Amino acid sequence: MTGGYLAGGGHSPVTSIYGLGSDQVLSVEMVTPDGRFITADETQNTDLFWAVRGGGPATWGVVTSMTVKLHPKTLVSGMEWDTTTVAMNITDDVFWQAIEAYWTRYPDFSAAKSYGYCRMSPLPGGAGGYAWRAKPFMVPGMTLADFKQLVEPLLSEWAALGVDPNITFFEHDSLYGAWSQHFPTSVVGSRYGRTASRLLPRRNWENAGLLRKTIATVRGLVEDEGAFLVHYNINADAPPDAPDSAANPAWRDVIMFNSIGLTWDESTPAHEVATIHERLTNDLAQRLKDISPGAGGYLNEGDVMDPEWADSFYGANYERLLQIKKMVDPNGLFWAPTAVGSEDWFVTSQEPYITTQFGRLCRK
Repeated sequence: MTGGYLAGGGHSPVTSIYGLGSDQVLSVEMVTPDGRFITADETQNTDLFWAVRGGGPATWGVVTSMTVKLHPKTLVSGMEWDTTTVAMNITDDVFWQAIEAYWTRYPDFSAAKSYGYCRMSPLPGGAGGYAWRAKPFMVPGMTLADFKQLVEPLLSEWAALGVDPNITFFEHDSLYGAWSQHFPTSVVGSRYGRTASRLLPRRNWENAGLLRKTIATVRGLVEDEGAFLVHYNINADAPPDAPDSAANPAWRDVIMFNSIGLTWDESTPAHEVATIHERLTNDLAQRLKDISPGAGGYLNEGDVMDPEWADSFYGANYERLLQIKKMVDPNGLFWAPTAVGSEDWFVTSQEPYITTQFGRLCRK
């Protein structure tokens, strides 16, 4: 079934120069809900071709193969670090000054086609301090000399603040080398954590007042609420030759992709777990929505309990997607939480704060 990055549109370290994963697909072979084996491309089964590229997982059928674009080997340069405020011997206030210096430069880095992957979280124990890592911040198609020139103003400002995250620079002659050596192993899914996401648009950086509010809001989620924050500086503009797809339109205007999360452990009482879930959806994620009306979220790392999930994950594409769903799968053979058409179904025996798939799936 459609899934992974393709289902939500799909970003990667070369998104800034080649577009989303959904922009790379030329043809799809799939089995439809009524058992037909079809080919979908720009000339046949065009509605399904549009929908399957970015229109959500577990929805349209079983994809058996794809024909995708092939791109030339690409030089990749960048830097990484993995540190804490304790290791750097800086105060929390200085740390946030360094973060603001980085975030305010996002438009410059985005224009240079950067892909900045960064994570921060409060240190355990409640004594203050933060873990901070960039794994990595890089630009495809750029030499290391040019990359160092790009980031020099930022690093100079950090040096003036006394911030030294012990940066390692790198240059590889291919994306594979950069990916295999500088990206952390991803852990997908946890029974002790949940995430929400938001694609913050360029306009949040075009007005000084809104930018200050944006930075204060995102900072507050980590500093005041104890959330972990995974954030990307990314450019996901559509390539000029890319066929139209169902990818969330919010991707085309994104400058900062945020994924926030709250965690607990096996000893957390049930009522506290419920409070954590409700807080993530109704408070923390809502703060990001409040500073970015009309934007959206990333389906693959979004909040399954988002009350506006159709708008958040699909945007203006949802109504067309729903009509295609009703046409190709009128009996609802394929279903997943927050997938197109999922609002017509419910799972029995659920906690009010989280939908799981442990229960009977019933029509409403």
